[in-house]
Amino acid sequence: MRKQRNEDLLETASQVMDDIRRAYRIHRKNRPIIEFAVDENLIYAYPYAGYHDHLSMRSQKLLEREYQEAQANRQIVVFVKHNRTKRLISFSIDENPEDVRRKGQPGQLRGGRSVRPYEKE
Repeated sequence: MRKQRNEDLLETASQVMDDIRRAYRIHRKNRPIIEFAVDENLIYAYPYAGYHDHLSMRSQKLLEREYQEAQANRQIVVFVKHNRTKRLISFSIDENPEDVRRKGQPGQLRGGRSVRPYEKE
């Protein structure tokens, strides 16, 4: 079976999900965007406005919608960036993994949309 285009990035991110949540908790009061830089193996927390402004207009609109929905549902917006392959995907996860278990869902990542990285239009 052939993997979907960004499945490898989702799999890699799933391996550091506890660290992603920990980074979010440290900065929770600022409601940050979390970015996992695969090539560097680093997790960054960015202010929404600063991250938003570095995206293309199309990607800004996608982020606006995803961020509003995530805030309403106590979720974290996560970007996974892979510089070598020039890919950037986003998805949302529950702030608390216990929330996923209570809902009876298997804790999968939601989203996985590709966006254009760091382009100003």
